[in-house]
Amino acid sequence: MDMRQEMELLFRQACEEHPGLPRFRAAKKGLLWGMMGFFALIRVLEGLLYWEAGHPVLAVLRVPLGLLIPGIFALSVWRGGWKFSFLLLLPAGSLAGDLLPEIRVTLLLGYNTLRPMAYVILAVEAIAALYLAGVVLWLALPPENRELSAVMNQITEELIRRSKEQAPPPRTI
Repeated sequence: MDMRQEMELLFRQACEEHPGLPRFRAAKKGLLWGMMGFFALIRVLEGLLYWEAGHPVLAVLRVPLGLLIPGIFALSVWRGGWKFSFLLLLPAGSLAGDLLPEIRVTLLLGYNTLRPMAYVILAVEAIAALYLAGVVLWLALPPENRELSAVMNQITEELIRRSKEQAPPPRTI
């Protein structure tokens, strides 16, 4: 039996024991992809501003580099137990912390001097921060979600253990 078949078998067995697991897994995956979508949207909108300002290299580089760190957070939350969901508060706090100076600049410069794209970015960042806080609450508060997250983590840990057993021993030089 190859690793993929083992993974499917373990997941099927877990689904028999925990009927809500497929729905939870799909929802968790969707929420984390939604998080990545927000960060991609923010980076693309910022990239447009950099492009307009005459910095095309920054505009192009900010998108993939701006998705690297949120991607690490998403993978940590995906792979880890429910307590790992609190990691999402770090990018949420970062977004919320960035909002305050942006709002202050908007108020100081006046609403007429900034481009409409700046307001769109401000709104998307605010919505993304609230979204991340909501994801954390959804993953961490309901006892059923905590339990299902722990089950998913156990499956992952078991698969990692089995893959290490199947791996060939390291070569000596």
